[in-house]
Amino acid sequence: MNVMRILHIGDIHFPDNKYIVDHKDPSMPDQLVKAVSPNILQEVFRKVLDIVFGDNKINVVMFSGDLTTGGNIIEYQKCVDYLCTALKLNDVSFWQPENIHVVPGNHDVDRESCDDLDLSKKFQPLRNAWSKQGLQVIATDSIRSTSVKAGNCNLKIFSLNSCWGCGEKRYLPNAVQEKFKEILELVAKENQGNKGNLELIWEQLDTPAFVQDHISELISELNKLDKNTLPIVMCHHNILPQAVPRIAVYTELINAGIVRTRLVNVKHPVLLCHGHIHENVVEIVRHTSSEFGPLLITSAPDVAKGFNLIEVVFTDDGFPMGCKIIPYLRSSDGEVRLASNKIEPIPLHSVSAYLAIAKEPIVELIRKLKPDYIRFHEVYEKFKKIQGAQEFNEVQFSELLEEAEWFGLVKIASREEQFKHWQVMRQLP
Repeated sequence: MNVMRILHIGDIHFPDNKYIVDHKDPSMPDQLVKAVSPNILQEVFRKVLDIVFGDNKINVVMFSGDLTTGGNIIEYQKCVDYLCTALKLNDVSFWQPENIHVVPGNHDVDRESCDDLDLSKKFQPLRNAWSKQGLQVIATDSIRSTSVKAGNCNLKIFSLNSCWGCGEKRYLPNAVQEKFKEILELVAKENQGNKGNLELIWEQLDTPAFVQDHISELISELNKLDKNTLPIVMCHHNILPQAVPRIAVYTELINAGIVRTRLVNVKHPVLLCHGHIHENVVEIVRHTSSEFGPLLITSAPDVAKGFNLIEVVFTDDGFPMGCKIIPYLRSSDGEVRLASNKIEPIPLHSVSAYLAIAKEPIVELIRKLKPDYIRFHEVYEKFKKIQGAQEFNEVQFSELLEEAEWFGLVKIASREEQFKHWQVMRQLP
């Protein structure tokens, strides 16, 4: 089996996430507080760097928005500079632009730059920030898609801007505006010509939305992919309502329903990655027909909590079998650790889809197994008696068992041991 790895980093909110400290004494000197308190960003990125520059290659790095807070473009630029320096993002000997994906978050948008006549103008400062580092990697006014390959394994990454409605003005009805203007005229008389705040006739929203043309383009591209390419869609906002109630006007993605429906009706499995909700969540939406792949939705936590490593597992033939969402979370002492030693695999296809591409000897073996554990060498002896099985040695057979395990056809005990110590049991009747 082959593995491709994706580093998914959620909301950074630079420079808000600074120090881990229960600060109850405002008179304490700031320099002393900084000296004794762990720095959140440094602690998290110490683990990020261990993974990025470790033995296992990272194929894609994704930043799902909210690099800063309140549209502070100066801090946004500082965050971009920090990421580029720490992760060597603009070092072409280490990363190619197609390996890096970024989308805007609602907190990245400077509301003062919003223009009623040009919805894309507010994203220009974000493009400029990455351009200063020589990178054209952020999706703003169009879908950004890249192909990432490793041997015969293929990913297609799509990043979409879900922040088109963020910072836009919501005007009061005309009749109400006229009443306000009358009031402001009276205010002007009482204040010697000062008409007061004309902005009272509108409010700014924090409304997530996709552009319809981008939705149509995405679905068209997804339907063109072959079965050996796994599509990954990255945006800032979720297409499902968040679990925690959000009490505000138009805070959910206003055209989420059409996006979700169309993605579920794509015959490929689709992995959708987002941020925004500051939680580490995995959700699966399935079509009623098994011929359609699942829509797997995962969010990265905000950086104050940690980040996710996504491993996509392929057969030796390059067929994407499934994935693991591996959370690295900050513990109470500030250190970032693997959240669990047991990460459940998530199949990307139905059992029937696997049986259609599985090697015939392993399928016949599974049918003959009983729902009781037996030792690996006994299973292998049964396997060798099946026609066509002689071409597989023990290592190749263990890989076939692993593939079958991904789809729930067998269960392997002592999984952490070398394969000769495994015990194998049939799962399905």
